[in-house]
Amino acid sequence: MEKLVVERTAKLQELIEDLEHFSYTITHDMRAPLRAMRGFAELATLTFDKNEEEARELLHKVSASAERMDALIRDALNYSRSVRQVLPLEDVDTGALLGGMLDSYPELQPSRAHIHVEGDLPVVLGNEAGLTQCFSNLLENAVKFVKGGQMPDVRVWGEKREGWQPADGGD
Repeated sequence: MEKLVVERTAKLQELIEDLEHFSYTITHDMRAPLRAMRGFAELATLTFDKNEEEARELLHKVSASAERMDALIRDALNYSRSVRQVLPLEDVDTGALLGGMLDSYPELQPSRAHIHVEGDLPVVLGNEAGLTQCFSNLLENAVKFVKGGQMPDVRVWGEKREGWQPADGGD
């Protein structure tokens, strides 16, 4: 009986640690679209009288950021349901995924950072929510951690690894 209590306590502790990590990660990721919406709305307010078309474009980006927030919330709900399941893998167009992020993140806009996408990015087998989180964290950190007063300059590319095989030995 005592052994069973120890095993269950250890399993509960592991689940609590997983939930804490998940909570931190999702909170961090949900703040990005909110910052985007706030930044684009402020820019739209400042430019609306000067340039109506530019203001419309900024408001479109606010909308895109709200859609991204909704997707993050849906992903969080799906994740919480699937903690004990394998994440679904699907073909993900990383070029389209990255393009959407570059359009909707204020800190990745040309006025704030130079992001160079070199060549076509591949379609990969992966989990779109996980890849979004990964790309988001990498790009946001790349533009955040630069020498003061320096314009961030980031290069993004994809390459196929010859001879690479998934860990499960599949195709």
